[in-house]
Amino acid sequence: MGEGDLSAFLDAHDLFLRLVLAQQLQDIGQGKAPGSKVDIAALDRPTRKRLRKVLRSVSHLPQLALDVAACG
Repeated sequence: MGEGDLSAFLDAHDLFLRLVLAQQLQDIGQGKAPGSKVDIAALDRPTRKRLRKVLRSVSHLPQLALDVAACG
């Protein structure tokens, strides 16, 4: 895993956690049990755009993990 891969992973992880936590706070505020699903339709346009960007940037990581495991 290169430095760029690690940076992309960390950026994606940060966004994913922020989105899940924000959704959980919203759920709790509405009297619902908090979960791990995020209402993507409720996100503003810049956040949806950033989410698409980070998803693209980490889309190759499952294959990278398989490649590393095969070499290990």
